[in-house]
Amino acid sequence: MRLALVLAVLLASAASAQPLPAGRTYAPGVDVTRYAIHVALSDDTDAVDAEARVAFRVASDTTTVLPLDLVSLRPDSTGMAVSEVTLDGVPARFAHRADRLVVALGPTRRGAEHTVTVAYAGVPADGLIVGVNRHGARTFFGDHWPNRARNWLPVVDHPSDKALFEWTVTAPATYQVVANGRLVEETDAGDGTRITRWATDRPIATKIAVIGVARFAVEHRRPVVAAGVPVAVETWAYPEDRAAGFYDFAAADSALVVLADLLGPFPYEKLANVQSTTRFGGMENAGAIFYDEGGVTGTRANAATVVHEVVHQWFGDLVSEADWPHLWLSEGFATYLTHVYAERTRGQAALRAGLARDRTRIVAFAASDPQRMLVDTTFADPMELLNAYSYQRGGWTLHLLRRRVGDEAFFAGLRLYLSRHADANATTDDLEAALEETSGQDLTAFFQTWTRRPGVPRVDAGWRVAAGQTVVTLRQSGVPYAFPLTVEATDASGQTARVVADVAGNETVVRFPFAAARVVLDPDVDTLADLRLVGP
Repeated sequence: MRLALVLAVLLASAASAQPLPAGRTYAPGVDVTRYAIHVALSDDTDAVDAEARVAFRVASDTTTVLPLDLVSLRPDSTGMAVSEVTLDGVPARFAHRADRLVVALGPTRRGAEHTVTVAYAGVPADGLIVGVNRHGARTFFGDHWPNRARNWLPVVDHPSDKALFEWTVTAPATYQVVANGRLVEETDAGDGTRITRWATDRPIATKIAVIGVARFAVEHRRPVVAAGVPVAVETWAYPEDRAAGFYDFAAADSALVVLADLLGPFPYEKLANVQSTTRFGGMENAGAIFYDEGGVTGTRANAATVVHEVVHQWFGDLVSEADWPHLWLSEGFATYLTHVYAERTRGQAALRAGLARDRTRIVAFAASDPQRMLVDTTFADPMELLNAYSYQRGGWTLHLLRRRVGDEAFFAGLRLYLSRHADANATTDDLEAALEETSGQDLTAFFQTWTRRPGVPRVDAGWRVAAGQTVVTLRQSGVPYAFPLTVEATDASGQTARVVADVAGNETVVRFPFAAARVVLDPDVDTLADLRLVGP
């Protein structure tokens, strides 16, 4: 009766579960160490027939159950039905409803290691996208972000619990299978199917653990040497898009070299760039990035997306946000380091152009939602966080940090952050700690202002010429922000002067000892603010 009560209570709480604070374990009391997923796919049905072996370590002496996310059967006949569960090879008691599979463990202890095996089947409503590509060919693609793996996999569906993944896929032999990790096996079964097995050497989050099954043209490119380490690079494109895909995704080579030089060696067994039929324009699955099929054009119009997703292999994959409010540690880095890549390959003007575009989006978003903060705890669904703050404001916050501490301390701080939290999770405070260590600065006020204060600064500026001088007045309303702002004045002959103003109060006055013909605020695009300048 006690076991039945525990199962009932946990299932009831799971049905009304809310996002947990940063740093909290999503499935308290357990730490999953490895998933081994065996799945059979067919052209005759959209259903999957699967078995999942979940190896885990008990993290608390009070742990009595293993709670896993798995979508239950729906009235529309989608969802998963569990037929059997074993614990270390012995049949186990379990309950599955309200999209939660709870397995009874019986007596156990902290540090004990067990394996639960779940046999199940069903038609995924999401998570595994079964359909046809733009050429009318059947495809199967995992698409898990943020917490959609549960639609077809029994997992702890939260980035705070990383694990090794092994995928064993049995599918018609006309298909190729790509997944995370390294290729372990390809066997023709002799019955028209092929068994393909991939396995990871590093733990990853469920949001970036996927398979792709389709008819592919596959290019195994010459390894790219990045930070002195050869990286196996592959392209997986639909046969009809072979030439275009091979050309477009070759843009990853340069990104790997530049980013590894800044951040350290590429973390995964290979980098596969995969044309896919999924929800997002690009999805940073670890070592197997999926891109929207429409982005393959043969013109490299998707080159910036390729760089963005390669950045994610370090930020978001190697080090994942501890919880969704810290999503900017993934998307902000991918946004900003894409601009840094442009800076390294095309110069300062490319960086400034990207920052200027992003600032326009941030100001517009702040006006539409003035109470939003970068570290956002107000969302109901993580999808709401795919906005101009997680991406563009997160990127701008990194640019402000870089200007605050200098290039050497900034990039050293990023490398320290990555090494300290590799294969694990981090919060905004963890990034602050790393940058404080490399810069020797106290960044408490900076992080409080730029990550946990709503809105953005607004500067209403006016300038006038009097008695041969130029006077520029900078005004902020409400509680003022404190930040440096470069003001540039140019006279009629083209001579230019600059003043870096410490904007800290509601009014700041800047003077130039000549009559200006033109005044510009923030000429180098180094300030995140809504800048409004009115001349004489």
